[in-house]
Amino acid sequence: MRRVLGVVVAASLLAVSGTAGAANEAKPTTTTTESTTTTTLESSTTTTVAESTTTTVSSSTTVTSNPSSSTTTIPLSTSTTLDTTTTTDPAPDGPAEHDPEPELVDFKVGTMRPPAIVFPLAGPRSFIDTFGAPRDGGRRRHAGIDIFARKGVPVVAVADGVIEEVSEEYLAGQYVIVRHDGGWRSKYLHLDDDTPGTDDGLGTGYASGVEVGVRVSAGALLGFVGDSGNAESTVPHLHFGLFQPNGLPVNPYRALVKAPDAEMVPLDARMRALNTELVGRLDPDLRGFNAGLALHGDQVYMGTWGNDEICPGTGVRVIDVSDPSQPIGLTSFAGADEFRGTAADSIWVGEVHTAAFDGNVAVVGLHLCDDQRWTSPSGQFAGFAIYDVTEPENPILMSEVHSGPGTSGARDVDVVSNRDEVLAVVTIPGSHVDHPDGLGDVRIYDLTDPSAVVGLSDWSLRGNGPPLLVGLLALGAGDLPLNAVSATWAESGQVIVAHPAAGLVTLDASDPRRPIQIAMASPLDTLDLVDGEFAGSPGQSPPGAHSGWVLDDSLLIQDDHRLEPSSDELGVALGWGQQVFYDVTDGATPRPTATFGTERSKPGIDGEIGLDGLYGVRGSAPFGGRHEAVAWSSDGLRVVDVQDPDRPTEIAYFVPASIPDPQGWWVAPDGTREMSLAWAAAVDDGFVYLVDANSGLWILRVTIPSDDSRLPTPQ
Repeated sequence: MRRVLGVVVAASLLAVSGTAGAANEAKPTTTTTESTTTTTLESSTTTTVAESTTTTVSSSTTVTSNPSSSTTTIPLSTSTTLDTTTTTDPAPDGPAEHDPEPELVDFKVGTMRPPAIVFPLAGPRSFIDTFGAPRDGGRRRHAGIDIFARKGVPVVAVADGVIEEVSEEYLAGQYVIVRHDGGWRSKYLHLDDDTPGTDDGLGTGYASGVEVGVRVSAGALLGFVGDSGNAESTVPHLHFGLFQPNGLPVNPYRALVKAPDAEMVPLDARMRALNTELVGRLDPDLRGFNAGLALHGDQVYMGTWGNDEICPGTGVRVIDVSDPSQPIGLTSFAGADEFRGTAADSIWVGEVHTAAFDGNVAVVGLHLCDDQRWTSPSGQFAGFAIYDVTEPENPILMSEVHSGPGTSGARDVDVVSNRDEVLAVVTIPGSHVDHPDGLGDVRIYDLTDPSAVVGLSDWSLRGNGPPLLVGLLALGAGDLPLNAVSATWAESGQVIVAHPAAGLVTLDASDPRRPIQIAMASPLDTLDLVDGEFAGSPGQSPPGAHSGWVLDDSLLIQDDHRLEPSSDELGVALGWGQQVFYDVTDGATPRPTATFGTERSKPGIDGEIGLDGLYGVRGSAPFGGRHEAVAWSSDGLRVVDVQDPDRPTEIAYFVPASIPDPQGWWVAPDGTREMSLAWAAAVDDGFVYLVDANSGLWILRVTIPSDDSRLPTPQ
């Protein structure tokens, strides 16, 4: 839509700094839960300023008049039906019931008590009470509540019912009407009619499967917030209306204030699986941007991602999985209340038994959501933090380590612990360039006393790598892919460092004060295996090495990841990246043996790649013997047998139900918003734990088939 700062067009609402104000209404009725004030412009010949408070609601909090009341999360299997036990008003004289936004000169309002509902948006939003406010110079009244949110935030059904109307109209734009049990109706107007990332009016705001006659449950995905209809001249919002069985509108404001968040239910909730069984799942706060995963004891530690536009700040969520079929959220830490403006998507949790400390610690990488450092507030923290999680329900901050001025913080952390010392390797992408002292992208710290961390050394490809190779890689891929993005401890004090352009670099850190490069698994060595996707060729994208690790001291596994597919000089999509396998029995010379990709991540049998999701590899982990569990973005969990390193074989998979990002951010190249987005996988005690960025934690049981032949049909 066209964004007009400081102006209200066509008597619509103006949202400022995450809150909403009212036009044509000097003193709207509001419910206030915190000290938040916004400025609204009155509609008059002389513009004046009126002050009004707003109700701001996040997707994890239900705002009610009683601050002590708790939020209720409605699980997938729960239905909400509307209470229709009160008497009805006589039928109105006015427009037909199906009119999405009736023009009521003589505004008649229903008197029935608004029913209990779940909230119609599954993401961050703000709203105030503007029901009955004049519109179009007083020619009509506002028969609903405008709920402001980012374009693309999911819109869900507020209760069980049947879709009665799916249409488009010049005022309402694209809209859906649901008829609920007992005859009540809910109306959802101004859905997104643009191609994602544009304001072209050529898209559709309806979710997959939304058709007249389809039965829906509370939380069922209907569409996405937009600016269609007369909302084109305002900020994106959902006009939500509730109508009695006789067609009279009722004010839904109080029902919205009390409404709990519902877990999204896609109309097509099918999950694809082979040799896997769903044991349990939990989305602890329904806010999306889930990322990072660590396991310890009976707890799962799940992190949060963020970017320069959206920063949920939910930190690390602690989940009890002592009963894997019934995961329970315990608490959270390292969130916005402690480290504002940061994402916590890399976590290590383990035991530390030294003279200085005896217990369990969590090391959390914290990087700025807005990694454009020059726009960030001066002094804003970025780096990593250490918590005592001996009592997981009561994390205690022990220390925090800033990555230094000019840097964006820690993207990845890994720790090795023994009786004598505890060492952390941390990656701070771009540090060699951005830090005033040129400190390297890879740092090694002594955590033997977690409350008094000591920096030992730093290393970077730019500063310490072979100059000729660094120059060649920079020529083909540019400067940014030379950043270190992850680092993992291997056996014998080695560290595997991933660079998007350089592939995997092995450091000998047996003396942690003087790490030395001893090997490089370079994309230049895998040209014949990677179908030309290497950094040394101008016009082609680098492989995007995202992480790497060593299995059984003999097999080095590289995970390639991209947020968009690579392409050739003509713009033809080549693929999303894949896994590359190296034989490292000769430690100084990694030998490429094979690559592995899913049907959608690289040109498959049909010669096409998937464009209806994101199909890069997020990360992988060992899984019992010579197997690995891979988080493959929109291809979900993939279990790969690597007993024969020349012939990696997929033996199981699980793809969660596709739901849209509650924040409205993730969009596939073809415009699809409903997708699974597997971010991280870990294995413990026979269970596989999978974090999906959109839908939270999935707990799975995988059966290893006795027949290790390849799958007959790629999935």
